[in-house]
Amino acid sequence: MFNTSFCYNTGDINVGCSFVDNVKVGGIAGLSSKAVKNCYNTGNVETIIYNDGTSIAGSIVGFAGGISALLSCYNIGNVNGNSSSGLIAQVENENTFVADNCFMADHNESNGYGESLSTDFMKSDEFVAMLNKYDNYYKKDVEPFVNDGYPIIDTEKIPAFDIDGTIGVEESVTETNIEIYPNPASDFVRVSTVNGQQSTVRVYNILGMLVGTRLATSATNEIEINVSEYNPGIYFINISNEESNVTKKIVVE
Repeated sequence: MFNTSFCYNTGDINVGCSFVDNVKVGGIAGLSSKAVKNCYNTGNVETIIYNDGTSIAGSIVGFAGGISALLSCYNIGNVNGNSSSGLIAQVENENTFVADNCFMADHNESNGYGESLSTDFMKSDEFVAMLNKYDNYYKKDVEPFVNDGYPIIDTEKIPAFDIDGTIGVEESVTETNIEIYPNPASDFVRVSTVNGQQSTVRVYNILGMLVGTRLATSATNEIEINVSEYNPGIYFINISNEESNVTKKIVVE
């Protein structure tokens, strides 16, 4: 799945199965390994397994793998899975996942990577302002309502874009003796590749976009990356060579 933005679901999703185990269902996507931003779900999401198997249901995403993020999303509907549920029901690797500025109606028992809020508050101007933390794509739903008073996407502000198959980051595969410090950082980050192999070092922002590339040769076990011009926030540093592919999370202040 590519980076996903400006999507919403208002219908109920009910999945019943008697012969498949480990079913993953989401209001926007069942599986995601990229960034999901500015999306919402108002329908009910439920999985029913008629055997001894497990099911997970997420109001936005069922299962998040690889380097992934959930940003400025909200859910109103009821979410039920027999194993786990919430905004995102299950995350493969907490070290390569970020959830921020996401919200769940408080009638759900599990908020799953989000903050629980009352449905009355989620119809307020203040909630719209909260959702617009990163940009300004949400607006209030006013009469005649199209979303029962809950915030909607301002489609007139959505920029034109092309789908690029290079967007996103491959999953980390193995953990090796690689050090990244300091973390958090404000000026420079040092990457130590103690195995002495030539490695490619890539820096990605929280949306999976490549923002920097360096080459660490076998003669230099340590390289320095200037992060002073990066916007504050969370980034991922990917170090890959013939033997390994490692991704680590850093914070730029």
